[in-house]
Amino acid sequence: MTALDRFAELHGWRTIEELDHWRILASRLPPTSIQHDLARRIDKPVIFERVEAEALLGEKNLTLDTHLLDPSGDPDPGLDRLAIGVQHDDTAAIARLLDQLLSRAITLNASDIHLDNTRHHLRVSFRLQGILRSQAELPTAAAALLISRIKLLANLDITEHRMPQDGRLGIELMGQQIDLRVATFPTQQGERAVLRIFRSRQQVADLDSLGFPGDGVARMRSALASQAGLILVSGPTGSGKTSTIYAMLNSLAGRGLNIMTIEDPVEVEIPMVVQTQVNAGVGFDFARGLRAILRNDPDVILVGEIRDAETANVVTQAALTGHLVIATVHANSTEGAVSRLVNLGVDDALLADALIASFGQRLIRIYCQHCQSTSRADPAHLEPLPHALAGCEHCAHTGFGQRVPVMEWWMPSRDDRHHWRSDGRLPLANTEQLSRMVMSLHRTGRTPMSEVIRVGRGLNED
Repeated sequence: MTALDRFAELHGWRTIEELDHWRILASRLPPTSIQHDLARRIDKPVIFERVEAEALLGEKNLTLDTHLLDPSGDPDPGLDRLAIGVQHDDTAAIARLLDQLLSRAITLNASDIHLDNTRHHLRVSFRLQGILRSQAELPTAAAALLISRIKLLANLDITEHRMPQDGRLGIELMGQQIDLRVATFPTQQGERAVLRIFRSRQQVADLDSLGFPGDGVARMRSALASQAGLILVSGPTGSGKTSTIYAMLNSLAGRGLNIMTIEDPVEVEIPMVVQTQVNAGVGFDFARGLRAILRNDPDVILVGEIRDAETANVVTQAALTGHLVIATVHANSTEGAVSRLVNLGVDDALLADALIASFGQRLIRIYCQHCQSTSRADPAHLEPLPHALAGCEHCAHTGFGQRVPVMEWWMPSRDDRHHWRSDGRLPLANTEQLSRMVMSLHRTGRTPMSEVIRVGRGLNED
């Protein structure tokens, strides 16, 4: 008799069915009362799912069919079913389901996978080109099993459903090394999970291939030619900041420079660059990591994000002491990025001396080249609210082909620095560059008005 058999007998359970890697038992006991005891007695990971008897009907995608109700074919309608799947290798249906979801997300070049419990199904959505799009509706019986497997692979506590959890995992899929950042969150209908996808071995782009206008690239190269100082890159989440700062580092690599980074997380490995990531569990945050980097004789330092006053001040001091520092800030504009550091307590005079350039950017969707004429003729082209476009098979009937970056910048002159130190006012110029670029894309028929409004929201609100 196995440990599972003994435990089932002790609690008055009865076995309904045995499959290759599944044991289905029935009990009137609530699952939460036995999860911890069962997990201690079985040497393999265990996934719990509690469903009504009727909910098991027809769930063949989970290899749970009507045979699981009762060998006699006469199920007890008042009996809850506790399906306990003991995972084994990668042959279980849930493991295959997860692989299929990940494969599809990678094929579509999705940046995130969202798994949301609803009253009637598990909704699967992918973030494609910055927009969340529904992909599938899975049976509710799959929800807890799928999320539990994800938590298991990410080394999270599969018995904890009341608190948010964060973790990471790495897999090899479709010939690629994929890193996933996992976040779970308790909701009224059950846990939800979000998987952020990082392709750690993907090719790092160079500045010229990012799609910025030529004068923007020239400004970036001019800033990177400095031996010391601070370069800020700002924009909201999903605006392409990471691609830009990686391209900056890539342009400096191989020039006899000691380039070091502190990130959260390391998204892409860059040759000839020393990269590390924060670890909150051991107190290794941006500020501590940055101080440690300064003791390693760096020439160029990348700070993944300035989040707090301590990091902001250490970054400024590093830029003033002979290091070229590149950092990102969550802000809506070039002015907002500079104001953010001032609000975090960085002295105006010090920042005026340290700052080389502040770049702000967005990503805007443009029409699919195969069906753009149809999209331009659609009334939705002029509508301020988004409307579905007919599209074509080349763009999966979305109407959009790709995203292109738009940028604004400010590089303070000697006079700018003088006025900044004397009266503490930011003498910014060209703060409407980005708005003009976005509007130009609409006027030339490359994007609808709704996209202009979506991307331009908040540009002048810092």
